[in-house]
Amino acid sequence: MLDELLGLGRSKTRLDIINLMLDEGRPLSASEIAEKLKISLNAANIAIHYMNKAGLLNKVERGMYEVNVHAFCKAFLTFILGSKIKGYADKSLEDFTR
Repeated sequence: MLDELLGLGRSKTRLDIINLMLDEGRPLSASEIAEKLKISLNAANIAIHYMNKAGLLNKVERGMYEVNVHAFCKAFLTFILGSKIKGYADKSLEDFTR
C-alpha cells in the first residue's frame, strides 16, 4: 500500500482525484470527478480503476467511490514510523562505529 501511496506523485490525475475526493468528503462517481477536474470520463475511469485495485479507493455502491482513509492512515504511519526507526538505527550505527 505504501508504494501505491507514494506513487500518487507520479500521476497528476490520480493525485487530483484523491485531493478532490478528500475535499468533497463524500463518495463521487467517475462522471462527477471528470466534470469537476475537467478531464475525460475515460481518464477518470482509468485512474479510478487502478486506485481501486491498489486499495486507495473503496467502491461504496455501483459507480460511487470514496477514499480508503484506513489504508491512507496505515500507509502514512508505516512511512513515518519506518523513517523514524531507520533514523534511530542509523544514529545507533554511527555511535557504534565511533
